[in-house]
Formats: sequence, C-alpha cells, structure tokens
Amino acid sequence: MLNALGGGEEPPTAAPQAPVTVQGAPWTPPGEQPGEGAVRPAEDEPDEPAEPSADPTNPVNLLGTTIFAPVADLTVTAAGAPLDPRTAQPLVLTVANTGKATASETVVEVALPDGVDLAMPQAPAGASVGDVLAADALSCTPGDTTARTARCTVGTLEPGTSRDVSVPVRANAGGSYAIGAAVWAEGVGRENIALPPTTVRPFGAELTASSGDAVPVSNPGAAWVPVTVRNTGDQPAAAWSVQLGVPAGLRPVTTDGDLACVPGAGGDQGAVWTCVAKPEAAPLAPGEQRSVRLRVVADGSATPGPMAVSAAPQLPGSPHTVGGNAAVTVAQSWAGAASGARAVEARCAAVGGVATASAVVEGTYVNLTDQSLAVRLDAAGDTAAAAQEVAPGASVTVRVPDGLRVPAGGATWTVATTLGGQTYRTSVPAGTHGSAECYDPSWAVSKTAETVNVDGRLQVRGTLTNTSDEAMRVAMTAAGVSTEPKRLAPGESATFVAATDRTSLSAGAAEFQLYRWVADRDNDEPAQGVVPAVAPTASYDAATLAPAVGGPVTLTAAECRFDASADRSWRTVTVPVDNGGSTHAVRFAASDGAGNGDAATVAAGATGTLTVSVPWGTRSLAVTADGRDLATVDVPAFESCATVTWPGSVDVSTVTRCVDDRARVEVDVRNRGDVAWTAALGDGDGTSVEPGSTATLRTSPGGLTADAGHVTVRLSREIEKRTRSVERTFDHDAVSCVVVDPQARLDPGAVQVEKGRWRSTSTRAVSVVLDNTGSSVPQDFAVRGSNGASVDVTVPARQSLTADGGTVRGRDGARYTVRAGDWSADLAVDPFTGTTGWCADRVRWSGGYEVGDVASWRGANYRYVGRSEDGPDSAQKRQDGDHARGHGWGRTWERIGDCEYR
Repeated sequence: MLNALGGGEEPPTAAPQAPVTVQGAPWTPPGEQPGEGAVRPAEDEPDEPAEPSADPTNPVNLLGTTIFAPVADLTVTAAGAPLDPRTAQPLVLTVANTGKATASETVVEVALPDGVDLAMPQAPAGASVGDVLAADALSCTPGDTTARTARCTVGTLEPGTSRDVSVPVRANAGGSYAIGAAVWAEGVGRENIALPPTTVRPFGAELTASSGDAVPVSNPGAAWVPVTVRNTGDQPAAAWSVQLGVPAGLRPVTTDGDLACVPGAGGDQGAVWTCVAKPEAAPLAPGEQRSVRLRVVADGSATPGPMAVSAAPQLPGSPHTVGGNAAVTVAQSWAGAASGARAVEARCAAVGGVATASAVVEGTYVNLTDQSLAVRLDAAGDTAAAAQEVAPGASVTVRVPDGLRVPAGGATWTVATTLGGQTYRTSVPAGTHGSAECYDPSWAVSKTAETVNVDGRLQVRGTLTNTSDEAMRVAMTAAGVSTEPKRLAPGESATFVAATDRTSLSAGAAEFQLYRWVADRDNDEPAQGVVPAVAPTASYDAATLAPAVGGPVTLTAAECRFDASADRSWRTVTVPVDNGGSTHAVRFAASDGAGNGDAATVAAGATGTLTVSVPWGTRSLAVTADGRDLATVDVPAFESCATVTWPGSVDVSTVTRCVDDRARVEVDVRNRGDVAWTAALGDGDGTSVEPGSTATLRTSPGGLTADAGHVTVRLSREIEKRTRSVERTFDHDAVSCVVVDPQARLDPGAVQVEKGRWRSTSTRAVSVVLDNTGSSVPQDFAVRGSNGASVDVTVPARQSLTADGGTVRGRDGARYTVRAGDWSADLAVDPFTGTTGWCADRVRWSGGYEVGDVASWRGANYRYVGRSEDGPDSAQKRQDGDHARGHGWGRTWERIGDCEYR
C-alpha cells in the first residue's frame, strides 16, 4: 500500500481571469464513474467557479462589453501504446498549455479504474519513483490512501509547451480501461478530463489454489481436506488439472466435489492424486472456481503435528499457476484409546464338571476417542469370540471364556478402526486379574473288595466302576499295600491288586484314592489335583493259607513199563496232600525235577492225592503249594524192566575187497538215530557209533581169495546201569586178490668207442629191468638177446630185478625177447655210434666233387672246399700222411672228424 504524501498544489479557489477551455471529456468526480478508486477532490477544495456569463456580479458582465485577457489553456492526452498485464509500467500522459498565458504550478491528477493499480514504491514525499519514470518524468505521489489516484507536479508551462508525466501502474488483467484525469494550475481551475480508454494486453488464464483453515485429523482417523482452484487470469482455462500431494503418514482414500480425481504414484515422500474437471464441465472462466475435497487417513503411526497437503495447479502450455497448501493437524497416535480400559476380573460363570464349569475374564472398555472402534479382549491365552463395535462415548463389557479355570495374568484390549477400506489396530493394556478355579466334578463310583490266593500268598483284590461322566485316576490301598493308579473312563471298571507276602490276613477295608488332573481346552492346568472330600472304601474278610503233605509216598499196583523211545522204566506213585487249615483253595504239585509230576487244586478245608509216574532211579519228589516249596518226599526204589531190539535207525552194509593183496570183509554201521551204540563183529572188540556217524568194522578171512559168507554184527549200549545187546547176521560176497602184470624195459649203459688204425668201433653194456611190481604173485622171467644174451630168473610179487643183457656193438644194435608165463615183450637197441657220425662214402679219386660234398678217408669224414695246386690244406694233408693218387693233389679238403663205418 502506498501512503498519501504531500506534494503539488491544491486547485485555486479564486475565479480565473479568463475563460478556460479543457479538451477531452468532462471529468467525472470520484464515485460518480464506474469502478472503485475514482479520484475525489480534497474536502477543502472550493466548489467549481461558475461560468462568467452566469455571474451578474462578474466584472465582465458589469462592463457590458467583453474584455479578452490572455489565459492558459491546459490539455491532457495519453499515449496510445498498450500496457502489459501484471507488470509495473509507466502510464505516460502529456500535459500541454495551448493557451496564451503561462500556467504556473500546474498539477495533473490521474484516477485509475478497478483492475489497474498504482505501482509506486514506498518513498518520501516528492521522491522520485526510480526506474519506472523516464528521465524527464515529473514526480508523482499517491493522491489518497486508496491507491487509486496519483497526483503529479508538472510545474510551469509556457504557452505552447507541453510536458510528459509518467505514472507507474500495474494492470491485473487485459482489457480496455477508462482512466480519468484532472488538471489545474495557479489561477486555472480544476478540469476533469475523460481520456481515451487504455488497452492492456491479455494476461491469459491463471490458476490459483487455496484452502481454508487447518483441518484436524485423529491418528488413526480420517478428515476431508478442502481445496479450491480459481481462475485468477483474464482468459478461460481449459484442459487444466490440479495435483494434490499427500505427505507420508497420511493416506488418501477418496475425493468428492467438482473435480474427478485418480491416484497416482506414491513413495516414501507420500502420494500424489491428480484431479481434473468433470467431462461435462465448461472451461473455467476468469473469476470462476472449482472445489474438491480429499479424504485422508492417518494410520495411527503418523507423526503428530502439522502437515500440509499441497495443491499444484497444472495448466498445459502456461506458467501461470499459483500453488497452495492445505494445513492438516495430526493428533497424537491413538489419543484417548488407552484411557478407555477399565478394570478386569476373573470369575466363575458356572461351577461343576468338565461339561458345566466355566471360568471367564470380564472387562469393560469406554470409547473416549472421536470415532467408532472395534474392541476385543485378549486374556488368559484366549480371545473373545468377536470384536464388538463401540461408538464414541459408549462403553462395552466383554467376557472371555477360558474353560475350567483362569490362571492369574494380564489382559489386553485390541482396539481397531476401519478407515478407507483398511483396518488399523493397536493394543491397550487392560490390567491384571486374579485366578478362578471353577472345576468341581462328580465322584460317583461303585466298588467291592475280597482276598485271593495268588502263588501261595494272600492278596486283596478291589474292583471299582466309574459311574460319573468324567474320567478319573484311581489307586487302592489295602493291608498296608498301595497299587499303581489307573485311568478309568466313564462307565469303565478296573481291578486293583494289593499283593502281600503273607499267608494270613485279618479282616479289613480297601480304600480307593480318586484323583483328577484336568487341563481345560486351552491347556490351563490346575494348581493342584482334585480329590473327593471322603475317599470311598470296600471291606474284605480274614483269610489263611496252611497247605501240608498228608503222608508217605507209595507205589501203586501197576506193573513196570519200559519206554524204548526214552530208554526209561516207569512206575506210578501216590502223594497225599492236606489243605484242611486254609480258607482258600491251594494248588498242590509234585515233581521229580525232570518234568515228571502231577498237580491238583484242593479246596479250602479238604485233602487230596497226587499221582506221579516216575522213571527208574527216582529217589524223591518235590512237593509245592501254589508254586512255593512245601516238602521233599522219598520215592520207593523199583527194578528196571529195560529191553533192547535192533534199532531201525541203524543201517549195516558189507563189502569184500583186496587190501595189501589180501581178501578182507568191511562192515559199515551207520547210526541215523539219536542215541549212541557200540558195534562189534561177533565177540570182537566194539567201536562206538555216535548219532549221525558211521563206523567200519573189518575182518580178514586170510589169503589171496575169500569165498562168499556172512558176518554177525552186535549192537550194545548201557540202559539203567546195565549193558543191553542185540545181534544180526549180514552176508558178504567172494573176492580174489590175484593180480598178474609183468613188465620189462632196457637200461643201456654209456657208449664206448674203440679206435683202430683207420677204423672206430662203438659198444655199450645193456641191462634188462624185469618189473613185477604190478603183480600180486611171483613171475618167472626168460630173457633172450640177438647178441647172445640169455637169462632166466624168478621175480617176487611187487618187486623188480635187473638182468645182464650183454654188450651190444653200435653198428649192429640188438634185439631182446622177454617172457613171463603168457606174457612177452620185444625190446631193441638201435645202431649207435660214439663218434661224430657215421662215415660217408669213401673218396673217389676220379674227382667230380662239388664244394660242400663230404667223403671219408681212413676213419674220418672230409668236406670238399675247392681246388688249390699248392694250398696250405694240401700241404697239411701231405704232412698228415694223406695223399691222393692220380690228379687229386690239386683238390682241397677240410677234415670234419672221426667217423664209424657201418
């Protein structure tokens, strides 16, 4: 705002000396023309002077003739250039003196219409407006406090001169504006001038967002945040939108109003919704507005305090937007929720058994918040069946059933509210509560008790039936003995046995201990087990056990019998027993310890007899009563009646064979049974034959042959300390052990070579081996040789001899014939030589030899190696005495070695 500053002169009050002509439209006083801010004359200004012709007192009229004096004539004109909107610009006015007199202390006043404002900076009176005015501009000051007028001092204007006045103005919107002006000077009255309309170029559409007061929101809670978008420009706005930015901690859920909104991207910094005009809406005209409300939700974790929902208008292609913020005040998280919890208590809604007892935790909650809540009570490890709705200011009492009992503990309210389709929850401590035990079951049972004899000792046996509707644990105590507990279901019976180590009991009563330990449905266990106030009992009578032997053991008249399968002789004896002193039946038994005995149950107060079959050798029997030793009684001795027969499990086979060239009978005894036998041939020594084994018995009839015959096999074994035998005869075949198998072979000696002057002879001694090792009888051998050898000799059975076969000459060899009975063999010594080989044909002096040919000469072989008249070989041959007749001296021979002529 600009303050009205002093400056310029007020219009004069005296009448002008000459008529004044004011160009332009007449001045419309402020308040009488359209728009606010029209210039109003100062209150101390005089009324406008009347025209001279209308004033009869005016000297002009008094004179009767018109006196024309020079006067100043002031005009005001405006530059025709259009102005730009929203920008401080000079409104240039030209003040001209078109009269004949000088205008002193000239002042021009400008009246601005609505939409055009002064743009003067604040400055002291008379100060320059700075860069807004041109260099020749005069100083202007606000004309009043409305900022609708400006008064500019022009000063002195000579006739025919003019001066420009620059008034800084700012137009808010484009259009044509009627700007008024007034001018006066010293001696020149004030004239109002209607200037031609001033044009302001269009600014375009401009969108400005705004909101109302801060909106409070509970936490959690929801609130409507209003936003208004106004077109503060001078053109309609089309295709525009506004983006509503919601800070983190608040969640937008819906909108209503003039705009259609859709959610956009969100992130850690919050969410953005875009709102546009509805399809049927027209473009937003200047000065029009659209409103929208955004529903936001605080989720209970939002930071309490002030927040802002931003509104950013979007006008495609134009920067003319003005954003705003809608203030939201977030309350403390779950404010008032914790204050609504009231005291909780545990109590019994019903007392009884499992089907009746009901323990509950009960609590009251008052909703001290400003919105509806769903509350649920969590206590004793359980939860109320369903959450209950509580309106603001209302209360609800919630009961949490917990089965048979409630242990002492704490409770918690779960408080929830549903906002924008989502439910938000928090927990509120409800306080602590004590315990409540509501389980008190029925103990209905039926029971009996009695004494029994078990294994010679008395027991108290009690039976109990659970006639209640719940299972229970039952144990029994009787005669100072306690039993292990058992679980009995409803309707189930069980027998309990108190076993004593006594044979006598006085009359008494059995006490049954009943007990229950029942956890409820959520496994809450009791502080201690439940028992009836009085334990049920059942009585039983006195009892005694006094078994005894009634007399000596006696043999019965039955004869002795032999059990061949067991090798036992048996007799029957009787044992008398007495149960006259007992109140219970007793089972007596007599046994020899080997599984032979008898047993019988004798009633209370009665006697009895045990009959026992005993094997030979039994000397005593052990008598028991109910499995416990009672006495040992003697058994009379009796004679054995054992006999034996040839066992079917023993097999006998015979075979006759030669052993060491002698006939022998072998008897195999095979025992397939399960007892051992001693086997022998006749009265010979016996051999043990164990079960599953075979023994061989042998006998030699003598000589090389044996005729067919038989052998007697005796089996024996000891039964009841006496040897029992049985015999059986078995046949055997004949056999001959005579074997004739003579053999012969030559055993030549080493070759001997006898050298003559020009001839060598080879010989060797030859032995004839006569082999009778394959015969079981002696053999007479006869040897005849082509070299004149002749030998006759007897060779014993299974032996061999060597006979002299004479000397054999190598070139001749020898032939031998050997005979023994019907057997004969021909043996030969092939020709042999001890030299390097047999001699080749003798040398032909006629020649005709090829190199490599072999010929003999005087007991040696030579190889022809070629001709040489006087070679070293020839010379050597002559030295050796070898010479040739005819033309042989030219030939060369190589000596191979001695040879033997055939």
